[in-house]
Amino acid sequence: MNECGGTFEFKGPLFCNMDMLVTSDPANIHYIFSRKFSNYPKGPEFRKIFEVFGDGIFNADFGLWELHRRTTLSVFSHATFHTSLGRAVWGKVETGLLPVLDSFLKQGVDVDLQDIFQRFTFDNICKLVLDHDPQSLSIDLPYIPCEKAFNHVIEALLYRHILPESVWKLQKWLGVGKERKLAEAWKAFDEFIYPHITFRDGEQNDDSKLISFRKAYQEKNKGSSRGLSVFLRDTALNLMFAGRDTTSTCLTWLFWLIAMNPLTETKILEEMESKLQLKEDKNWRFFSAEESRKLLYLHGALCESLRLFPPVAMEHKAPIEPDTLPSGNYLEPNTKVIVSFYSTGRMESVWEKIA
Repeated sequence: MNECGGTFEFKGPLFCNMDMLVTSDPANIHYIFSRKFSNYPKGPEFRKIFEVFGDGIFNADFGLWELHRRTTLSVFSHATFHTSLGRAVWGKVETGLLPVLDSFLKQGVDVDLQDIFQRFTFDNICKLVLDHDPQSLSIDLPYIPCEKAFNHVIEALLYRHILPESVWKLQKWLGVGKERKLAEAWKAFDEFIYPHITFRDGEQNDDSKLISFRKAYQEKNKGSSRGLSVFLRDTALNLMFAGRDTTSTCLTWLFWLIAMNPLTETKILEEMESKLQLKEDKNWRFFSAEESRKLLYLHGALCESLRLFPPVAMEHKAPIEPDTLPSGNYLEPNTKVIVSFYSTGRMESVWEKIA
C-alpha cells in the first residue's frame, strides 16, 4: 500500500463484478466517513454479501441506520448499562474465565486462548442483549452451535468478498462449500435467538436490552408489531456479533503481543499492582471502569494492539453520486470501495507523521 500511496484500483475478470478501489489513505477515510458520509452508504453489494445480518446496524443505511445508531447510543450511554456491563463481565471472569484457565494450568496442557476469549465475550454479550447466559465458558467447554456459527459466518463472508458473485450464489443454490456452512450457521442463530426474544403469547422479553429497540421500531412503524420479531432477531444478532468478535479478537492479539514481548507483561502487572493498590497476597479484585483509567500503560498496549490488528480490518462502501476522493481517484456511482484499516495501521507514512 505504501508504494501506491495507500490507494489502488483492482480490476477483476470481465463479467465477475469484482472491480473495486482499495484505500488506506487517512484523507480518503476521513472524507468517506465524515465529510461525505451521506454519499457513502454501504450499498446494495454490501447487503447481498452480509444478508445473514438482515436489518441490523451492519447492513443498515440512511433512516434505518439512524434508528439503530440513536437507539444503541441511548442504551449504551445509560447508567444502568455500565453497571450491568461491569457486573456481567467481572462475574464471568470469576465464574468462568479464571476457573477454566486454572483447570488447564493444573492439567499442564495447552489452551487455545482465542476459543476461550470467544466463549468469554459470547456469554457476556448474550447476557447483556438477551438476558441469558449460555455458559459456553465452562470447564468442560461445551459445544454450542450458535457460538461456533460466528466462525463459519466470518469465513463464508470473506470468501464472498473474494469470489465472483455468480460463483458463491451457485454454491448457495447447490448448498455446498462455505455457503453450506453459512446456511447452517444462519439456522443456528435463529434457533438460539428467537426463543429468547419471544414468549408463547407473542410478547417480547422486557428484561432484555432489546426493549428499547422494540419501542423504537414500533414508533417508526406507528405502533405496528408486524415484522418485529425478525427486526429484533437481526438487532440481537448484530449486537452479538459485535460484542463477541471485536472484543475477543482484541484480547487474543493483545495477549499474543504480550507473549512476544515479555517486558510489557512485567510493566502491565507492576502498573496494576501500584495503581489499583492490590494487597500483598496479590489476589485480583473487581475494579471499575473509572479505576481502569489509571492504567495508562495497559491502555497504550491495547491501543497498539488495535493499531496492528484492528478487529474490523476493512469496511465496504459505495458512493451514490459520482465523486473524486482526496487522493484524486474518480468514482462512478456504486463503485465498490474497500477501506483497509489493517493497512492504515501499518503504513509508515501515517505513523511517522503522528510520531
